[in-house]
Amino acid sequence: MPRPRCKLNDLVGETCRKQSRTSSPYCSTKCKNRYHYVNNKIVRTATVPTEVKPSTVARGPRYDEFVAEWAAVIESKTYTHQQVADAMEIDRSTVSKMYKAYQQDKAVFIAQEEWEVTEDTLVALEDFKNFRDRYFKTETGELYETADFHDKWINQIVNAMQKNAVGSVLDHLENNELLQEEICGPGVKFQPKVRSGKSWSSGQFTVATRTVTGIKSPTMVAVGKGGKILSRDCDLIIADDIEDHGTTIQPSAREQTRQWWTTTLSSRKEEHTAVVVIGSRQHPEDLYNFLLENPEFETIVEEAHSTECILPETEIQEHQECMLWPGKRTFKWLISQKNNADTTGGRAIFEMVYLNKAFVEGITMFNSEEIDQCRDINRRIGHVPAGTHLIAGLDPASTGFQACVLWAANPETGQLFLVDIENEEGGGVIQAKKSIKNWYEKYGLAHWVIEENGFQRAIRQDKDIKDYCARFGIHLEGHQTQKNKYDPIYGVGSMQQLFEQKLINLPYGDTESETKSNIYRRQLIYFSSAASKASKAKSYKSDVVMASWFPLKVVRRLGKERLAEVGLDYEPSFGEWNISNINDTPW
Repeated sequence: MPRPRCKLNDLVGETCRKQSRTSSPYCSTKCKNRYHYVNNKIVRTATVPTEVKPSTVARGPRYDEFVAEWAAVIESKTYTHQQVADAMEIDRSTVSKMYKAYQQDKAVFIAQEEWEVTEDTLVALEDFKNFRDRYFKTETGELYETADFHDKWINQIVNAMQKNAVGSVLDHLENNELLQEEICGPGVKFQPKVRSGKSWSSGQFTVATRTVTGIKSPTMVAVGKGGKILSRDCDLIIADDIEDHGTTIQPSAREQTRQWWTTTLSSRKEEHTAVVVIGSRQHPEDLYNFLLENPEFETIVEEAHSTECILPETEIQEHQECMLWPGKRTFKWLISQKNNADTTGGRAIFEMVYLNKAFVEGITMFNSEEIDQCRDINRRIGHVPAGTHLIAGLDPASTGFQACVLWAANPETGQLFLVDIENEEGGGVIQAKKSIKNWYEKYGLAHWVIEENGFQRAIRQDKDIKDYCARFGIHLEGHQTQKNKYDPIYGVGSMQQLFEQKLINLPYGDTESETKSNIYRRQLIYFSSAASKASKAKSYKSDVVMASWFPLKVVRRLGKERLAEVGLDYEPSFGEWNISNINDTPW
């Protein structure tokens, strides 16, 4: 069998037609040396530079002079490295290192000339979710999950980090090869050169791709709460979890945080600077409480579980859409947290942390303990006690949720029995007519008190509703709501005495009764004069409370009518005098 031809032909074709006569793939030492020479030459002429050891590359203070005057003459072999070193009066090794750096920079320049950002990259830069899904993954290599409420957060941050956060960003800038390749291009990195004077640490860093000159502040810097940030320029300030239990337990600590926010952090905000605050409520008077009332901020207040949910707590698997992030925290987990809080007497802390509901002690109108003492486990929703008068309140809504509350009032004892609650989404005249019809057919209800502010007047004036009520003898009574709802005698707060004296009865005999009574309970607790100041920002709902208050004026009237009907048997304390028959005055 003939031996194979010389391996040199693999690079230069039919240059050598001899056959190898030994175990070596080359026919001679000459061909072997030529093969390695040609192969190395091909590697050196590659467009994108290979990694070069840092010890063989140096630019130094005279690098620009070398590139401008001497690099080309070495490249054309007009001068040797030693001749250039003599001319520049420096060491030959320095010239060699600068020439290596020149070759590297030239190759990068040529590669950058031929490179451009791809269309997919440009599309990813326009949307945060696309950008993140393209370049970032979780620690397990999976794509990040974006909950619905995260979209709102992301939009606020785009439109408008502690040390660990800076270190995480730094890690991606250093090691995310796809991000570097598609954003920076061939041979360019986010990390600046070693002797560029730019910072690159887990506490702060400055990217080498910065295009605006003269900025002394780093691209990103981490400052702990209370740290010094004076003389820093800021385009975006992110305050993440700046409050915790330790910083809010004492009034002096809370005051110190507010002072730092006002005098230090806020002083760095220019007209173009965006400020993003992310955190969980830690105390009724924490910093977040004051920021929520600041009209300069657009606020997003989330609840781990929607307080508008009317599903029974026992149907754990059904609580999906009402959960903030069901894929991360289930309703079963949340209920276990609530039960733990109830065991240790921390229900208020649970509602503050997980529902973002926090109130200062003493300003809430209704006490949770007084409300809970009015629970009746022997009654169910829909039960109407004998000898009572049915009255319902309606709080209409053009959009969102409309609230109806039905009371059974006992004029003799002054008691109010909660019969039913309706809190349906819809509103307007159509929903009002539906509620009036349903409760007439179900309970024979013939007396409604309806709020009449603005468009709500249209309900009692609607022809279909008027005809229906006239046909079945249903009386619709109007109610004007202004500042009178905060009146201590006749306003919503007057109901507090009814709970205190156990004159209100809340059904708690089955799951449906618990659910509807708890809806009312939550709104009573969250209803306060303080909540009214920032109800829009904090997402407080009070429609069920208002609907329960409207019928009270009818209840008071029934009580007065009852007293007027009572007959009084009067026996005088003296019996010796007779009635006089004198008809004329003696004078």
